[in-house]
Amino acid sequence: MQTIHTSSTWKRMTVSLCLLLVSVSLVFAGAQSEQMYRKMSQAVTDKDVAGAVTAYNYMRTQIEKEYSQAMEDMQKAYEKRDRDAYERANATIRTLKTYRLSKDQSDTLLNAILSEEDPQRTTDAQWLYENSPYYRPVLSLDYSASGDGYRYSYNQRLTLSPGMETTLPSSDDIRFDTSRTGRLAGWGLTPDTITYQPGETITMPLTSQTLYAQWQSGVAFTDPISMTDVMTTDSKEGDEVAVPVPAAPDVSYIFDGWKEVSTGKILDTDATTYTVVGNGAEFQAMWKSLAISDLSARHYSIDALPVDTQVSIGFTLKNQGTESLRDLQVTLSSDDPNVTFLTSTMTYRGLSADKAGVASGFRVLIGSGAQSGSQIPITITVTDRAGDTWTQTLSCTVR
Repeated sequence: MQTIHTSSTWKRMTVSLCLLLVSVSLVFAGAQSEQMYRKMSQAVTDKDVAGAVTAYNYMRTQIEKEYSQAMEDMQKAYEKRDRDAYERANATIRTLKTYRLSKDQSDTLLNAILSEEDPQRTTDAQWLYENSPYYRPVLSLDYSASGDGYRYSYNQRLTLSPGMETTLPSSDDIRFDTSRTGRLAGWGLTPDTITYQPGETITMPLTSQTLYAQWQSGVAFTDPISMTDVMTTDSKEGDEVAVPVPAAPDVSYIFDGWKEVSTGKILDTDATTYTVVGNGAEFQAMWKSLAISDLSARHYSIDALPVDTQVSIGFTLKNQGTESLRDLQVTLSSDDPNVTFLTSTMTYRGLSADKAGVASGFRVLIGSGAQSGSQIPITITVTDRAGDTWTQTLSCTVR
């Protein structure tokens, strides 16, 4: 007998076939993640770093897709109150979370990576750092020091991706009593050798390492501004050490004495000698310096100022020194008779070392007697709370 399929029969068959294809597709997708996880695991066992990286990266892509789909299925099941579908989606999510590098796998990969040549070794180590929570190399800085009546024991730990640059501490970054420890001379892979200089930039090692602070008796005077670098290594307690006189780069720099790094004590600017205490000290030059520049006008071009119009004037103050400037008194003046300052003074709280700020709010009126295109000089005088003064004359142009 010939079977006749009605329209409704075809519809049921089509729906069943679609459901079957969807089920097969989901199973295949799930199998993809598991398959790549197994492939990655085998590559790790074989110490095949390239194979493990490729399989892991592909697996993570698959997991993201399947995780997103499972979350969507879970939400739909929740809305339909379909408990079985909800549990299946939840089980998928739990399974996907297990597809990751274990500690043993991470250690096996690291061993294989360390046998590679650079730059591939560093590249693969960085990949492992990003993808395994078990690979976290630590750079330890050991500041230990001991002597008669004292012992310091301090350790700093740095954790960065291998191959990244990091700057080792210098004397500026630490606060130890140099009269006991002496000055920081460098960092060593052993407690009695200098491998790196203070403040040197190095690359993060691929495995955990310890660097030991190297202390040295003596007195040091350092200043990057005047390029002064004087070190006395044969001094002992009670000796008189000559204090250098740094040369200012230009007239904007005012020498304000030598500051002992560990204690903050500042030698007088006229001191010619220093009496050594204990194992020595490290001094840094203190400079005040202020640059005044960039005259500007609110709403107008500084090169085309109108006459008979009140204009707000501003400019930039830049602290070029190593010492903060406090309680700055700012005054504007001009020898041009056509200029009237409606506001000629103000107080600027201060500027930290190597910082810039904008002083504004000075109101100026240029009279109609000023000729078009003429240059108007404006003298800016700044005085700090210690009485040190900086003066700069800038100019604007009449429209």
